[in-house]
Amino acid sequence: MKEQLADILLDQIDLGVMVLDLATRVRLWNEWLFQRTGIPCGRVQDRLVSEVFSDLPPWTVKSVEGVLQSGLPRILSPVIHPWYFPLRDPMRQLVRLIPLTEERGAPAGLVVLIEDVTAQLEYEETLEERFRLMQEGVKDYAMVILDDQGRITHWDRGAERLLMYQAPQIISRKISFFYASADQKQDQADLHLAVAFKTGRWEGEIPLQRKDGSTFWAELVLSVLKDQRERVRGFSLMIRDLTEQQEAKRALWDSLTQRKALEKEREKTLEQMRQTLIGTVQVISRTVEMRDPYTAGHQQRVAVLAEAIAREMRVEDDQREAVRMAGSIHDLGKISIPAEILVKPSQLPLWSTN
Repeated sequence: MKEQLADILLDQIDLGVMVLDLATRVRLWNEWLFQRTGIPCGRVQDRLVSEVFSDLPPWTVKSVEGVLQSGLPRILSPVIHPWYFPLRDPMRQLVRLIPLTEERGAPAGLVVLIEDVTAQLEYEETLEERFRLMQEGVKDYAMVILDDQGRITHWDRGAERLLMYQAPQIISRKISFFYASADQKQDQADLHLAVAFKTGRWEGEIPLQRKDGSTFWAELVLSVLKDQRERVRGFSLMIRDLTEQQEAKRALWDSLTQRKALEKEREKTLEQMRQTLIGTVQVISRTVEMRDPYTAGHQQRVAVLAEAIAREMRVEDDQREAVRMAGSIHDLGKISIPAEILVKPSQLPLWSTN
């Protein structure tokens, strides 16, 4: 019963399963391999694997021999070689070589597990390509990955554009390498990493230095990276170029400064005009009093009285000042009256009243 269940499992599993003895002769060949090679199990039984696959690549032969000699399992990644066993349908293969031992621990052969990972890798490559295109399309941002000691392990195109270092020139360096504050940049970087390690995140705006020596202000967001066991594995660092924002702030500040200067100059001009007007009114007031010495001081007393009334009425300062000036020259019409009439001590003749 157990053997029947094992046979059913081997035929239903979505893996190629092949068992080889120490001489690399085939001892087991499942349905998955039959479907992808067209070779039934009866035709491969007890044949050398190199005979079953006449065009077996040398890297596969070397890996099989290495596992049989060392007794250690090995995984053959499709990233290194696209395929290891020539099957009917082209696919990218993930191959596991698992050594077999007898009850006393003596080597007995190995199990070969072949998995089709074509769709999975294509999906991952599509995501990587989209991520790469996204990074290349964003000009003001950069993404940097650090290890748990703050050393750079990943340097993207955005970082190359912003800081002008190529990846081989910056990998394994600490982030303090491109901090702009020369005296305390290592302490500053260590503090930022310590805050991110403790709280999970640090962010701020600091000046950074490019390869050519120029500096620019950047917004940094440093986030801790943890595994499933909550162990810190490194940090992600997002860098945003704030050059345009700083230039906009500087332009706004210059505009405000210029506006304040214009306002100050305008106030100065208005004060000069006010003083000129006050001086003119005072000259007119004195001229009127000189023509009529009998009422000397009358206009000033009226001006003081009018201003006091305006203050009691809670008139605003600028209007109260206008009332005071108007009171000080309210007899302005006397200037056109002949002096002999203004200073005549006796009754005026009848003709002067018409």
